[in-house]
Amino acid sequence: MWKKRVEQAQHTTKITVKFDVGFKNALYIRGHGAGLSWEKGKLMKNVGPDTWVWETDCPAQHCEFKVLINDQAYEVGENHQLKSCKNFEYTPRFAA
Repeated sequence: MWKKRVEQAQHTTKITVKFDVGFKNALYIRGHGAGLSWEKGKLMKNVGPDTWVWETDCPAQHCEFKVLINDQAYEVGENHQLKSCKNFEYTPRFAA
């Protein structure tokens, strides 16, 4: 059982976003690679007052992504680049 969890963790790509999106709002992720799409966002899991997580075991050599508030308002700046089986944590910026 323990070995299986360790193997899973080695093959998981995890993105952690630190951002207080406000009451009744949510963060979504869109992109290319690792099962993501630019057409429709995937709801990120809220694990704390200002912490959102998206994880996948879907293999991808390369992944690029952005997060959105309520799957509508994109964060500002360039797309984030990520290789599969890596962890990535950051705080996004949104237009005022």
